[in-house]
Amino acid sequence: MTQNDDKLFEEYIRTGNIEVRNIIVEKYYYMAKVLAGKFLNRGVDYDDLLQVASLALVKAAERFKPDMDNKFSTFATPTIIGEIKKYFRDKANTIRMPRKHYELYPTIKNAFETLSQEMNKAPTPQQIADRTGRTAEEVIEVLEMVRSGNITSLDEEFDEEGYSRMEAVGNEDPGFAGIVTKDLYERALGMLDENEKKVIQMRYGQGLSQKKIAEEFGVSQMYISRLEKKIYSKLRKKIGTN
Repeated sequence: MTQNDDKLFEEYIRTGNIEVRNIIVEKYYYMAKVLAGKFLNRGVDYDDLLQVASLALVKAAERFKPDMDNKFSTFATPTIIGEIKKYFRDKANTIRMPRKHYELYPTIKNAFETLSQEMNKAPTPQQIADRTGRTAEEVIEVLEMVRSGNITSLDEEFDEEGYSRMEAVGNEDPGFAGIVTKDLYERALGMLDENEKKVIQMRYGQGLSQKKIAEEFGVSQMYISRLEKKIYSKLRKKIGTN
């Protein structure tokens, strides 16, 4: 923190002038942007995270005193991170999981982990259902509740790319299975560009998860998920009309 920064904080403490505080906030706004970015890919839009981080930055600027041992950036960082984490906790508590889903969750979680180790890839909801003796619909309901943030055990371990284990759960698109039967396979692939062909071959030919495919392409898992939906839509339209 520079001497000019010290003077700004001293002036704000002495006068309470909001314009002075805003100058401080604007000068350190980059911190809010950087820290908000560290919480991406967790189901919350960046703009919402940035708003929370910005308000936390204002709160830190109002509490900081230049005679503290720490620099303002050191003082403000835990305040901003704490407010973002609180936002996630509050958001997770807005919906309550039904008791039957809560009781089923440990069984689904254990099956997910066991199958992942046995298959060396993430299992699909049907595979989890077969292992647990539940229906695929019950498994999907629990997984969707996890995705909504009510239970975070599958979400709390993030890899170096920021993906959660929950994001690796396989998804089987019944529409694609209906479209790409054996006699239509070549025709379907002929309608796709090279990247789209590769995704379908890796997904259904090799049985890879979206996460693995994303790693191969060097893109986010969200990108692969959206690309799959685009492919299914294209095939439905073209095969349905030709």
